[in-house]
Amino acid sequence: MNPILLITKDDFAPYAELSINLKEEKKLLQHINNAQELDLRPLLGDQMYYDMLKKSGDHNYAELLNGKEYEDNGVSIQFQGLKPVIVYFAYARYLLVANVQATATGFTQKLNDMSQPIDSRTRTAMIQDAQSIANSYFQRVLTYLNKNKNLFPFWKQGCNQSVQTRRSGAIISRVQNG
Repeated sequence: MNPILLITKDDFAPYAELSINLKEEKKLLQHINNAQELDLRPLLGDQMYYDMLKKSGDHNYAELLNGKEYEDNGVSIQFQGLKPVIVYFAYARYLLVANVQATATGFTQKLNDMSQPIDSRTRTAMIQDAQSIANSYFQRVLTYLNKNKNLFPFWKQGCNQSVQTRRSGAIISRVQNG
């Protein structure tokens, strides 16, 4: 059974730069699926996450995913939705293996004469930055959900307040070269 993906490759354009040579979109779709299942699902809770997958075309879930402008105490808020959250979590997973290829003889790292791969510390910093940005966008999602909890019957206000706590799933903490 194919997973239900909430974003596509095109959704990355406003937020993160993907290689123009990204030939295997299937790999990116795997990162999107992992970001949804391992990063987003624990933040929303299982019931809300699976309800959203089932009813992603529903007006309320579409606004949660795509964002909208709404008013809070007379102030207009530009809410960007869950898309940037998923994009940045998937981007962090993409960065981890961006220049790694699986071959018949094992994993290899792409190199060429005109460039040099970034060091592991730089890549780790990029991955952690992408995760931090995703968590920052999720803080805005929390605010939106808590203010509109009557629209989302499976949202449990306060249960997922801290995105700093350890989430289930794989956490990318360090990258090693070669």
